[in-house]
Amino acid sequence: MEKKFPYYTPGNKVLIISSEFPPGPGGLGNHAHNLCNTLTNKGVNVHALCSGDYRSIEEIQQFDRNQPFKITRFKRKGIMTYLMRFTLASKIIKDIQPDEILLSGKFTVWMIRWLKKRWPSIPVKVFLHGSEVRLSQRWAKWLFYYNLQKADVFYPVSRFTYNLLPEKIKNGQTSQIIPNGINIDEMNALDKNSEPFQLKGEPSLLTVGNVTPRKGQHRVIQALPEIIKHYPKIHYHIVGMPTHKESLLQLAKKLKVYQYVTFHGQVRDRQTLASFYKGCDIFIMLSENQPNGDVEGFGIAILEANFFGKPAIGAKGCGIETAIQNHYNGILVNGENPPEILNAIQEIQAHQKDYKNKSKTWSLKHNWDEIIQHLLKT
Repeated sequence: MEKKFPYYTPGNKVLIISSEFPPGPGGLGNHAHNLCNTLTNKGVNVHALCSGDYRSIEEIQQFDRNQPFKITRFKRKGIMTYLMRFTLASKIIKDIQPDEILLSGKFTVWMIRWLKKRWPSIPVKVFLHGSEVRLSQRWAKWLFYYNLQKADVFYPVSRFTYNLLPEKIKNGQTSQIIPNGINIDEMNALDKNSEPFQLKGEPSLLTVGNVTPRKGQHRVIQALPEIIKHYPKIHYHIVGMPTHKESLLQLAKKLKVYQYVTFHGQVRDRQTLASFYKGCDIFIMLSENQPNGDVEGFGIAILEANFFGKPAIGAKGCGIETAIQNHYNGILVNGENPPEILNAIQEIQAHQKDYKNKSKTWSLKHNWDEIIQHLLKT
């Protein structure tokens, strides 16, 4: 069903409601922040409604003061979170009378029917990242799709995410795949103002992301015994919230590769993160789809690493297949196959300059200034 919406023009007002937002971690928040910035640069008046978790009040306030758009925050407080989100959204809509509402994150999707009932003339568009479309709890899954059916248009961030949707949704609504991207201006500034860390390892491997089964750090550790046979000086660096750090430490000790792994924890700023990207030899993300529906919808960190000329090794069977063009900016592998992972490392090491140049080129193709053009037309 085709629906046509007017292009954004300077002076348009857009409310963006996101489940995550910086300075907290997460690709979903990174996506929402870039969306706000890029639309603002196009002359759109943006107001963001999002949570204020993971950082101190002072850090969040400092971050918000530096943004060129308005931000309204709330703290997650159990069931009260939903009431606060509805109450604040209602107030903002009445105050600014937005021309459009953009949603990102599963909890925001649950608002759609309420939004369309109260403000039926305002288009509601939804970004779908991955895990929200594969909810394991029956009631949550029903509530998600019950609301999603009322969205005016939805944007999966990868072909993988789109394919997870039921045929009823894919055939009955307007949609367009809009891949994730990076802010080239921000990345250039980070490059200018950061120095590479001297990361241990020949080669040095890096994963950035919450330390969870979905991000696949355990798969890299499981592959280390095979890799070490050929690269005895290799080292694996893990950056991110140490949610499941202890279980991975036990795995590394069991496999006798403990000395080859370093957990750096969560970095406090983007400049530090850039130093990690610049200091590694290969970025690796062997994401694993989880039984509870948690999946990798894209893998924004891959593009960020690519910007600094770092090729990526990523797992097949998830949204990373959109983030990596196989044997161009990296290599796609079976995350459960250590010899295949080793072969990928060997190929990249044998053609370092070629992969470095192509990785940079690939990242530049995912500039948000270009990606936003797809959104402006639907």
